[in-house]
Amino acid sequence: MARTAGDTLDVFTMIDIFKYVIYGIAAAFFVYGILLMVEGFFTTGAIKD
Repeated sequence: MARTAGDTLDVFTMIDIFKYVIYGIAAAFFVYGILLMVEGFFTTGAIKD
């Protein structure tokens, strides 16, 4: 019974770490998208000038 509880604890810990990894990747793509959008606005403005 204790071994099963330890296994479930490990699974929940892995899920928690995996959740933080997913949030980190999502935040990185969000920031990358904002940088691409700003860079696109700057390049189009430079081309119009």
